[in-house]
Amino acid sequence: MHEIARTICEDEPIRPSTALRRMAVRSTKSESIDHSKTTEPTATIPDEQTQLPWRHLAGDLDAIVMMAMRKEPRRRYESVEQLSDDIHRHLEGQPIRARQNTWRYRCAKFARRNWAAAIASAVMFVSLLGGVIVSVRSARIANRERDAAQQARQIAQQEADNARIETRKSEKVRSFLQGILAAANPNQSGPNVTVGALLDEAAERVVREFGDDPEIESAVRSAIGDAYVGLGRYPEAEIQLKSALAIQRDSRWRSCRCCCILQHARRLAACKRRLRGGTGLL
Repeated sequence: MHEIARTICEDEPIRPSTALRRMAVRSTKSESIDHSKTTEPTATIPDEQTQLPWRHLAGDLDAIVMMAMRKEPRRRYESVEQLSDDIHRHLEGQPIRARQNTWRYRCAKFARRNWAAAIASAVMFVSLLGGVIVSVRSARIANRERDAAQQARQIAQQEADNARIETRKSEKVRSFLQGILAAANPNQSGPNVTVGALLDEAAERVVREFGDDPEIESAVRSAIGDAYVGLGRYPEAEIQLKSALAIQRDSRWRSCRCCCILQHARRLAACKRRLRGGTGLL
């Protein structure tokens, strides 16, 4: 009796589902041993007592029994009415007092009580989720296509702007050249007009004509400087080429134009070395 009292007061009881599962395992093992000892085969008839429904006890019923058998009185049911209420709530599919009232547990109870509504809600949720995914994906595709179209429009606009700029530059250079050629008309400048005089006039007009467009000014000065080199007027050529190179430095070195200017400068330096036998200034 003392051992039984100690067990009741001190040892934690086993859950009913665990006890029934162990009984089912022992029953199955004993039946297999008995069948192995018999020589004649016998038909196996399922028995509800050996196939114990321990799974039906797991969950609410385990919690109700374990709460009723807790060692601490303050943790047990305060009255028989509370125990009876938990049993009725379990039979009705409602959450019970003996289990922790988590949102997952309440949702599971609600789904079991209202399985049709739960299935319909799940189908609706999956449909809405699918619709949201499709909408988000379509929006991303539309955004990518919009960005690509906007980028294409920007590129086309930039190319059109560049074409207009190049056209304007060409018109300026053409107008400038027409003015220089007109100055070579004997009826205007007389019969003794020279190429050097035309270049001097062109050098004076560069700033007036292209002061607002450094790129064209640099190109024209480079061409004038090269023409001065051809005439042997090296000081004037040096002035024009240095000015063209300074403009390119201020414009962050446009590589193609700089290469052309440097070629003219090397030609100037070579001509000056041949003339004076010294080193070039550049």
